[in-house]
Amino acid sequence: MKKKLLFIILAGCITACTIDEVTMEGSSTIEQPEQPVAVCFVDPNNPPAVFGSQWNAVSFVIETPVDGNGDGVFSTDLFEESSCTISPIIFRDDFKATNPLFVPISLRLLDDGNGNLVQNIDCNGIIDGLFPTYSQEQDIVYFCYSGQIEFTGTLSNNDQTLTIEFTNDLLFGFNITGGNQLLRQNGTVESYEGGAIVTFERI
Repeated sequence: MKKKLLFIILAGCITACTIDEVTMEGSSTIEQPEQPVAVCFVDPNNPPAVFGSQWNAVSFVIETPVDGNGDGVFSTDLFEESSCTISPIIFRDDFKATNPLFVPISLRLLDDGNGNLVQNIDCNGIIDGLFPTYSQEQDIVYFCYSGQIEFTGTLSNNDQTLTIEFTNDLLFGFNITGGNQLLRQNGTVESYEGGAIVTFERI
């Protein structure tokens, strides 16, 4: 009888241990879905200050100076070095906004015909995509996809200027279209890995 009881206890322990191991192994491979961020939700009864407004980009500043117009002067503002612009931001009344990077800026190198490389700043083409939702807390404007913050902007004190700092992975023209070749002042070529600070003004 004692042997039978001991066998039952041992069998129970082995079963329990096996279940725990399977549970632990299984739980380590299950990825929990990201929880929506509270600031990504907007209260229709308390719309943001940017609600219904439109903003044009006035500068597109990168970390490394380039000479895109061939005048021998290097600048970090791609708008000063080219005739490029990007899409305006329109804060629609359905709490969705246009993504200003849907018109991509690319950095490319061209041959001037004499075997010399020259910097080209290209802004042709439109990348289609979903409109992010937007919300605002004090001077910070949040742009969200599926309840997750994609990027943020900072409003000036008078709410007339919006500054957005984009990381490199969000610069569609530098990544999706592959145009990120930069010609430095010393003549060397490198792939641009930095971000960009884009300033918008309310229309």
